[in-house]
Amino acid sequence: MKDEASGKSEIKVSFLVPIYNAERFLTPCLESLHTQTLKEIEVLCLNDGSSDNSLTIMRQYAQKDSRFRIISKKNTGYGDTMNQGIRGACGEYIGIVEADDFIEPDMAEFLYTHAQKYQADIAKSDYYLYKHDRDWRQQLLPVTGDQPNLQVAQVEYLLTRPATIWTALYRREFLTEQQLSFLDLSDHRFQDSSFAFKTLACAHRVYYTTRAFYHYRQHPGQSVVSRAYPTAILKEYQETERFLRERGSLQDWAAALTLAKFYGYKWNTARLPYSIARKFVTLATSDWKKMQAEEIYQTRLFSWRESFDTFLARRLPEAFIIKAKLARWKERG
Repeated sequence: MKDEASGKSEIKVSFLVPIYNAERFLTPCLESLHTQTLKEIEVLCLNDGSSDNSLTIMRQYAQKDSRFRIISKKNTGYGDTMNQGIRGACGEYIGIVEADDFIEPDMAEFLYTHAQKYQADIAKSDYYLYKHDRDWRQQLLPVTGDQPNLQVAQVEYLLTRPATIWTALYRREFLTEQQLSFLDLSDHRFQDSSFAFKTLACAHRVYYTTRAFYHYRQHPGQSVVSRAYPTAILKEYQETERFLRERGSLQDWAAALTLAKFYGYKWNTARLPYSIARKFVTLATSDWKKMQAEEIYQTRLFSWRESFDTFLARRLPEAFIIKAKLARWKERG
């Protein structure tokens, strides 16, 4: 691993930017970090073996702003890239910005100030879905105001929703003390699910604001719309179970994990071609059976609709697949 620059000081926030052939959107991403109102930051450009002009763009920012550090390595995948970034970060808090997204100028300052004020392990915010050159506001929690310390029921709600690891700052010592890292598999994608669950489940205090700072760009080339890696999400949930079981907290979070798996499996079913989706549903329902046998399959958080959909997946998988794909089509439309 090669570190092309250093410049360590009193750093309040380290931003990790995993980069792999991201030249198309990288400039607006890095510019949004360059213009942060909080000046005591560092930006770790984690170059995962890019073969396009991404490295040239990174070097342009490193030359004009000493807070930018380039860490280059061979292409080893997202999980290894992020874990190396966590180990190399110097800031009191760590933030994550994907290379095709961008953030508001005051994101670091606002979240850091409130994380400090409330001594939070995680400071989390709402975000914007950015598509067709427009922002669509996304609210993570159904609340009307900021929450200095989320209650267990609120954390459970977040755990069952899509992973949004990039809307937050994480106290660096919290990550290291709890040994929180990404699943490191080079042939793997969607490696934010287990990290999102583990961090929220371990946090002693989570601050949440209804303000939105992060612009999550939607475009055809991003991994979430890819049909590759059909079983990657299964490995993410296996990692989550392993982690919780080793910590003795699997029963505490079993209901949230059960519902999170339902949503994750339904989403994955919807994105896959039908022939592969049929095989995936078989794997998903087998996992539910395994959870039942281990007495960790808890439906306390399920609505009647979600219970009905699990019935379809088990008994009428073709109907479940069609229903999932129709829901995704309406959502994306």
